[in-house]
Amino acid sequence: MSEGSFVSPASAPAPSRLASVDVLRGAAVAGMILVNNPGTWSAVYPPLLHAEWSGWTYTDTIFPFFLFVAGTAMALSLGRRAAEGADRADLLRHVAIRAAFLVGIGLALNAVGAFAFHRAHLRFPGVLQRIGVCALVAGAAYLLGGARASAWAAGLLLAGYWALLGLTSAQLDPDSNLDDEGKELGVVPWHCLVRCAAEGDEKARYVDVIVSAGNLRQADDLALDAVDGLLPTGTEEWEESTVVVADRLTAEQLTEALQARSQAPAENLKEQRIIFAKWLE
Repeated sequence: MSEGSFVSPASAPAPSRLASVDVLRGAAVAGMILVNNPGTWSAVYPPLLHAEWSGWTYTDTIFPFFLFVAGTAMALSLGRRAAEGADRADLLRHVAIRAAFLVGIGLALNAVGAFAFHRAHLRFPGVLQRIGVCALVAGAAYLLGGARASAWAAGLLLAGYWALLGLTSAQLDPDSNLDDEGKELGVVPWHCLVRCAAEGDEKARYVDVIVSAGNLRQADDLALDAVDGLLPTGTEEWEESTVVVADRLTAEQLTEALQARSQAPAENLKEQRIIFAKWLE
């Protein structure tokens, strides 16, 4: 080759690609489109809805699969570029910029949604924000320590999450209703999910319940009373009923929850009572 000649882009060898990664990426994106546009929200095929609590559906696999393929592609891309001599600090800066763009786009979309639907608060932990944070942490771990550091980071994060859940749940007093600053909140709305198990039947059913109560224990009692109210008179169908989820709601969250269930706004929230109860299909 004479001096000054060059290899044209068309003749340059293209980077190798893994067809399996491309296929999984395409399947994840197609799944996103499908579960977000099921045709009609009045009669949705059950696998195209998230599981209410127990178990999982096809819809619940979309986000983890997308993050998995994103992490796989990141490791392949960063590993190849590092092997070609790229500076790891520059690669890390590139990962951080892309993560910041994802978080910024997610916040902007949530801000538009909050303005359009007149919501009082901006939702910070959106989907794009989570993807951006995951990309930053995974990219930094891989660039700084390779696959072994990535495995250690994943294990430590899971262990820390488990410990955090254990510590925070142990501090919960079921007979009080305090906010983060120790202020008594009084009677507030709660969203509960009750698991009902029948004798001789391995498949449980669930009841979606919203109550107003002064503490967690009262919310549990009201949720169980709501289940009893759904049973036909004179029957004892369920051997065991257990409250598996009890979340305290703000006034805005209560309004959104009732709207999603096609219910009228709740009144007399300072009285302990059952606001909504329905069997989940």
